Amino acid sequence: MPDTPSLEELTSVRSELTGWMPDVCTISRVNRADDEWGGQEDTDTPFLQGIRCSIESGAGQEQLEVILDRVRGVQIYTVTFPALTDVRVNDKLIITSQNNLELRVQAVMDPESWELERRAIASEEGGQPSA
Repeated sequence: MPDTPSLEELTSVRSELTGWMPDVCTISRVNRADDEWGGQEDTDTPFLQGIRCSIESGAGQEQLEVILDRVRGVQIYTVTFPALTDVRVNDKLIITSQNNLELRVQAVMDPESWELERRAIASEEGGQPSA
């Protein structure tokens, strides 16, 4: 049976993986506020900036089929972040290193054991999930 990695070993692997991430993004979170007409308005407020990431077109694994059913008909991406990055469903991603590509997070994959990186499935901003 393999040994459990130490915190130092886990931190080292996480750091090494982050170093290979070629892209940079800003994560914005929806902020709901009252508007002047008595309604509410949603705005995206930058939450984290300068976050290293890696993006690839499409989704990489078969178990993502359930998620894909929700976003059929729009361009989707798998975005990989450093471990423990606070990214949530409905966050807006602006991939600054890719001409400010705007994406909306549709799902965040939970780690199965020790988290080495965090993956999210995102669609192009403006694309609407199919009903």
